[in-house]
Amino acid sequence: RRGWRLVPVVGGFGLADAIDQSLTAYPADVLVSVAPGIVARPDLTPDWLDSLVGLATSKGAGVAGGLLCDPDGTVIHAGWELPDYRSYPLEGRQAGDATVGHDLLIERETSQVSLALAAVTRRQWEEARPSVRGWWHEAGATTSGALSYVGARNLWTPYARFDRCAPVSFELPG
Repeated sequence: RRGWRLVPVVGGFGLADAIDQSLTAYPADVLVSVAPGIVARPDLTPDWLDSLVGLATSKGAGVAGGLLCDPDGTVIHAGWELPDYRSYPLEGRQAGDATVGHDLLIERETSQVSLALAAVTRRQWEEARPSVRGWWHEAGATTSGALSYVGARNLWTPYARFDRCAPVSFELPG
C-alpha cells in the first residue's frame, strides 16, 4: 500500500517501548499493530487496512480493533465488553454469524480492543502512553481504558479479519 511501511521491532523491551521506538524511527499519523503469529486475510476483507485506519482516524475514536479467528473461521477475539453486558459470548462463534445485536456483522463501539490487531492515531497513543503496560492484550486494555477515560470511543470492525496462525495468549487482563 502506498505510504505504509512494515516496521519489524526486535529487542528485549516492553510493547509500549517497541511502539515508541517504531514511531520515533518512522514518524506516522497512525500506528497499526499486528502481533507475531497473526495474519491479515485480504482474501476475505480486502480493505482491512483502510477499515482499521478509517475507524482510528474517525472523530472521537480511541483504539480500533479487528476480528481475530482461527483459520476455520471460529472467533477468538471480537472486542471486549467490560462489564460484560451480553448474555451470549462472541468468542467460539463462526465469523459472520448473526447474533441478537448483529455484533459480528457491524462496526460497533466496544470497551477494549487488543493491540495484537489494532490501529491508533499517534495523538491518541501519546495521550494514553503514560498508562500503557503489559503485552498485547493488557496493553490494549490499558490503552483503551485511558482513552475511554478522556472521552474517546474504542471501536471494532468485522471488516478487518485476521487469522491466528501461531499461539498468542488472548486472556483478559486481571
